[in-house]
Amino acid sequence: MGGSIARQIASSIAMQVADKAVGRALDEPQVEEQGKTNQLLISHGLDPYQDAFLRAKLITPPTVPPASPPLPQPDPAESAVPLVTRLATVEVWGLVLGDEKRSMLENIRDLGITALPPEEAWDQWQLAEGGIQGDHSRPLLILVPPELGKLRSGDHAVIELGMTNGFYVAQDRLE
Repeated sequence: MGGSIARQIASSIAMQVADKAVGRALDEPQVEEQGKTNQLLISHGLDPYQDAFLRAKLITPPTVPPASPPLPQPDPAESAVPLVTRLATVEVWGLVLGDEKRSMLENIRDLGITALPPEEAWDQWQLAEGGIQGDHSRPLLILVPPELGKLRSGDHAVIELGMTNGFYVAQDRLE
């Protein structure tokens, strides 16, 4: 019985020694890698360009007198109400033609909107129906001057937003 306990103790010690040896063997590559990353870098100082850059002093540039006289200051009373314009891109949905176009332009003229061309030039101008790009909930009437060319359904134009009750004049055409 005494021999079996001695064998068990010897077996247990042998297992512990083997376990530690295997553990060291598995940890050795990690220890070597950590040793490589923990090495100190040797500083050889700065090269002449880095040294000059780090030692350079930032100076303020000299002030240069203006080439032209200063602009006159605006009158505060005139600048109290800023002029604000907002441009928007509109998509043309379709064109209004013939008698319907003439009838709509007459109705717009009767509302007192002054952006209309003279009645003699109405045939040269296009009247398009469309909406602000991405917003199809609010239809707009867009008067297109002849210098912008002919617009078709799906074309885009630029209008200036204002208080015109849904009637706008195209300012530019987008290709």
